[in-house]
Amino acid sequence: MADPAPSSDFPISAGILLGLGIGGFFDGIVLHQLLQWHHLVTSAGHPPDSVENLKINTFWDGVFHAGTYLFVLAGLLILWRHARRAHGRWSARLLPASLLVGFGLFNLVEGTINHQILGLHHVNETVPPEQWWLGSRLSRLGSRHGRRGPALAALRPPPAAIHMNPAPLILTLALDETSFRFFDEQRRRFFPRERNHIPAHVTLFHALPGDEIDTIVQDLASACAAQPPFPVAVTGLRALGRGVAYQLSASDLAQLRQALARRWADWLTPQDRQKLNPHVTVQNKVDPEEARALLASLQESFEPFMATGEGLDLWWYRGGPWERVERFAFQGRSLPAEASP
Repeated sequence: MADPAPSSDFPISAGILLGLGIGGFFDGIVLHQLLQWHHLVTSAGHPPDSVENLKINTFWDGVFHAGTYLFVLAGLLILWRHARRAHGRWSARLLPASLLVGFGLFNLVEGTINHQILGLHHVNETVPPEQWWLGSRLSRLGSRHGRRGPALAALRPPPAAIHMNPAPLILTLALDETSFRFFDEQRRRFFPRERNHIPAHVTLFHALPGDEIDTIVQDLASACAAQPPFPVAVTGLRALGRGVAYQLSASDLAQLRQALARRWADWLTPQDRQKLNPHVTVQNKVDPEEARALLASLQESFEPFMATGEGLDLWWYRGGPWERVERFAFQGRSLPAEASP
């Protein structure tokens, strides 16, 4: 006897819910835990640079995973209820197609709301995603797979997709050469080599809009023309949970950064709206025990010292390495003397 014809009464909603849950599991397991590119609120004022912030992010990651479990349970419940009823043979294409639709919807909604609207986090730390089209293309792929088989062309980005969102800009403080060499040598020594793509730096803004570069350059040139170099106190070391940083203090830096933040208020991400906590990271993304050992070792011989802020550096973020746009030297009257390590 021939097999019955494939039935069209497959519960598409079950596949979509399962796809939503699987999309959440992929995000949480791969991006949050294995790659550690971001956590749920790393761009919402809780960067992973302290034990307390890691605790906050771990809690909200748990809330996020609980939500993905609910999607999976709901999908399984619907699938189980329909499977218990009399039905024809379901098409083998319908489950993977609806799973892909759900997976694509997760990326589309999560990317639009959490990344773009709320700014809770971005794919790679604080960096806005440049290939935002992936979620909608996966959704289209799922719907086409259910009708005609795989449609891999749906994954191709639109011709201008990569250029629709210019790379973000990063602003850092330029220190005197002696102090910079000290911090950079420490970073090259203690930072995991495969992850160390950039020199030692003091970040002032993590993600300024690249399409406003002309205005940003003009603002920086104007601000630095009247700003004299200023002293920067290196006051101690701080734990980052999975790394170590030198803590800095400079009232002139705080005032300069606050003035720029007011001018750029409409552009700032939630992280860049937070109060400045200047530091130089010399180790990160290592085992917490290794980080605690380095912190204890450096604290044994540490003595506070002074550095000098000599200008501002503007960078393009290039998906790992940075590309310098321009250095803006402080052109006011220089300090009479400087002491460095």
